[in-house]
Amino acid sequence: MDTQNTVESIAVREGQKTDAWYRSATALDNRLDVADALHNAGFSFKYEPVPLFYNDPDWLGAPTQSKYSKAIMRVNADSSTKELAGCGSVWTGKGHQPSDVIRFFQAVSDNTKLQFEAAAVVDDGRGLFAIARVPTDTERHLRMVRKGASMPVGEEVHMYVAFAIYINRKTRIFTEATLPACWNSWRTYMYKHGSDKRETLTWSHHRPLPVEQAIEAVKSLDFFAGPMREAQRMMDRAMSTAQVREYYRTVLMANAATIYQVKKSLCTFADFQSPRASDDRRWTDVKKAAFERDLTTLGNIYTDGEGQSLDCRRDNLWGAFNGFIYWTDHVKRSRGQREINPVTNKSETIPGSDRLGRMYSLLHGPLAKLKESAHHIAMVT
Repeated sequence: MDTQNTVESIAVREGQKTDAWYRSATALDNRLDVADALHNAGFSFKYEPVPLFYNDPDWLGAPTQSKYSKAIMRVNADSSTKELAGCGSVWTGKGHQPSDVIRFFQAVSDNTKLQFEAAAVVDDGRGLFAIARVPTDTERHLRMVRKGASMPVGEEVHMYVAFAIYINRKTRIFTEATLPACWNSWRTYMYKHGSDKRETLTWSHHRPLPVEQAIEAVKSLDFFAGPMREAQRMMDRAMSTAQVREYYRTVLMANAATIYQVKKSLCTFADFQSPRASDDRRWTDVKKAAFERDLTTLGNIYTDGEGQSLDCRRDNLWGAFNGFIYWTDHVKRSRGQREINPVTNKSETIPGSDRLGRMYSLLHGPLAKLKESAHHIAMVT
């Protein structure tokens, strides 16, 4: 099995981090020179489009070059290559190269107050990821006033801006909130200063990244508006233990990222006991047992998990939400990247790829879908 370049380095600024983005990370060489740090973090290869050929059944000569499509190859410093994706005939790689992305991150660092803390090469090089801390002059806390109480309760929050730049999917900029009490992180809604309209920052991968436009969009964001509104809404929603359990059931059953997903019409656990639900062949005794184990684990985290003893998380949706995020970030396992072993002809996990498989899962895969589902259901409850 070719394992070359399947394990990339993840680099972070100094400090021992325990949240999902920083697990198994190493320190950046230079926190001030972002370009140098990212180069050392693995952004040192290039993309090269190469022509595709096909065999014409009516022609016995050499293969014919396609005028419509190319393949995007990753070319490493040692001249080794790996095929990553297909592209149109006009794609040149201009504006998409890792060197272009490095210049973009350096421009973000130079023109904003963001402090880049982590970077990763994702999915064998199809994506480049970086996350930057939003600095604050004073501590920011998510606060609420409980009914009948005279003093507000809350907890500290750190905000980050994440950049996910791909050659085969949309470039996306999003904000992440991290709670130091437990190192939970979740993707928040984004708002501009003075606006109640949610923002989405995405750009097509078919065109070079609009550097100036992206920087201005980031500078216009009110980074703390999203988590402040979301936390207040969830803190205000009192929940009994039975309601917390039902929230967990709903998230697990409604999400394609779990083995428990069923038809949308079956949205509560009671429905699974009905004859209609029993016709679903996927709902086996083994799956029911696994489902109950996950519910028990979630219930234990909600009661005794890290950070769950805070007053602001007691008996409310905020505590239930954070219990689920903790399970996703710190407990639930994720699979590494897999390839077909040419010797055994079987799918095998690439050695050392588990942490980057987790990184990709947090960005676009099952873990991201789970967290987004938990967040969405919490906000519409």
